[in-house]
Amino acid sequence: PEAEPTQNLIQELKEARKSNPKAKAPDADTLLRKAERYIAKRNYYLARKFLRHALALGANEQQVKDRLREVRKLELPDSLYATVSSDSDLQEKSGEILERLEEEFSLSETDEADNEDFASTVSAEVDELVAEGDSRTILDFGIALHEMGLFKRAEFVFTKIVEEFPDFAYDAYYLAAMAKFARKDYAGAASILKRLSADSGKSDQDKIQIYYTLGELFAKMRQPDRSRKFFEKVAELDANYRNIRHKLES
Repeated sequence: PEAEPTQNLIQELKEARKSNPKAKAPDADTLLRKAERYIAKRNYYLARKFLRHALALGANEQQVKDRLREVRKLELPDSLYATVSSDSDLQEKSGEILERLEEEFSLSETDEADNEDFASTVSAEVDELVAEGDSRTILDFGIALHEMGLFKRAEFVFTKIVEEFPDFAYDAYYLAAMAKFARKDYAGAASILKRLSADSGKSDQDKIQIYYTLGELFAKMRQPDRSRKFFEKVAELDANYRNIRHKLES
């Protein structure tokens, strides 16, 4: 489940206290406030981490679950959020896979770039799901990897979806771009999103998240004119979209 505290998180807190016994242990409210600051900065990976730490320290479970769901909604386009955020018990398989992999490889403490065994296991898991024709679970699996900060492996999963399930290609390409964005491969992410922005099968309203992200990417790449062009396109479609007014004023 999305908000279930893991043993790794609890162990991490215990070890932090041992290494600095004089330091005041963080309380749940402090961690929740830190999570909100990261949400404001659009650093959703760290926001999720602090929310889950707060849950491990006794924060209100429903409150944290609701906030985690809201964070996912901020990060994903509306149509894709609806696809991956069902509460059906039949769609927990990807969560079970992640829990098992986390236990086997201590993912919260692992550098994915140096863990060939983990990369091989992810590949085997995806091949099995492809053989089963389970595109929905593969999509969830990739998003779960992304949310754990395992961006390189997540990108591999999304690329596999593009190859094997054409009906999911648009969403999978978008998520692959987000994985590149998270790894600071801004040019790679922009290249994918520019292709998606030219998709004649989608309306401009469907692509508003892509235009917004392209604006952010070009800002990161220090190309303010190109960045502003995409932010203006967003404002034309929805003048109240996220913080678009602030983006155009800054």
